[in-house]
Amino acid sequence: MQERRTFLRKPLAVSLEIYTNDAKNSLGKGFITNLGEGGAALETHKHLRLGEKLLLRLTLLNEKKIDLKSEIMYARDGVLTKAYGARFYDMHPGLSSELRRFIAARQERYGVP
Repeated sequence: MQERRTFLRKPLAVSLEIYTNDAKNSLGKGFITNLGEGGAALETHKHLRLGEKLLLRLTLLNEKKIDLKSEIMYARDGVLTKAYGARFYDMHPGLSSELRRFIAARQERYGVP
C-alpha cells in the first residue's frame, strides 16, 4: 500500500471529543495515538464510517480547545476499541501552527522522540 501522508506523525496519547461535522452533535470520546499536522490515528468505541467527515476537538496543554475538521480514511478493529485514521482538511495557517506547537510541546514535556 502506498503511503499517502504529507506530514510526519508523532506518537502521542491525547484525549479527544468527536462531533458531527457541523459540531452540533457529540458522537462520544476517544483518544489519539499519533498526531501530525495532516491527520491522526484515533481509537474510540464508536462506529465511524470510511469517508465520514467529523470534527475532532482536542484540549491543548493550556486548556484551550481546538477543532479539527477530519475525514475518516481507514478503519480497523482493535482489541477493545475501533482504530481509525483521520485526515485533517480546511486547516488555516494559524490552526496548523498551533497544532505544530502543541505536538512539539507534548514531545518535549513527555520525552517523545
